[in-house]
Amino acid sequence: WAAKAEGEELSVGGVAVSPDGQWLAVTAADNEDAQVGEAKARKDDARRVGFDHQKKRLYLVSGDGRTAREIELPLDAGTPAWMADSRRMTVVVDPESDDLGPASQGWIVPVEGTPRRIEGLPPSVRAVRLTGEANGVVYLAQCQDDAPPGCSDLYVREREEAATRNLT
Repeated sequence: WAAKAEGEELSVGGVAVSPDGQWLAVTAADNEDAQVGEAKARKDDARRVGFDHQKKRLYLVSGDGRTAREIELPLDAGTPAWMADSRRMTVVVDPESDDLGPASQGWIVPVEGTPRRIEGLPPSVRAVRLTGEANGVVYLAQCQDDAPPGCSDLYVREREEAATRNLT
């Protein structure tokens, strides 16, 4: 497998190796199109929000490099975190811009099957991991108390229907 999509090279942002070494989760941004490249060459730094975006995608690649597939996610993929069983990972996806406030989402991505959104996470989620409990999650998100943006608290929810506890 080469870091290519639709015949174009990708800009690889990160790689996470599964604990058993059988899979690579690769994050990569689309290449900029020719118009954006020309504008940069002219030092035209105007940016058209929603048009000049290079989507950050998640790819699942076999350890031997023979098979690869894109994981369909609705927003830009962050760095994935593998579960110990190497059968699934978690990833936080973010919108291109946070001008309208945070809108991040946590997702569970299985090696086989369809990714699913982790419901009930706040839009300020920054990192998420599954716990050993059934459907339990631990995550970092915006501090609850009067705090500036960027301040994170650690939260835990032991089951999907359970209440969330702030551990900070």
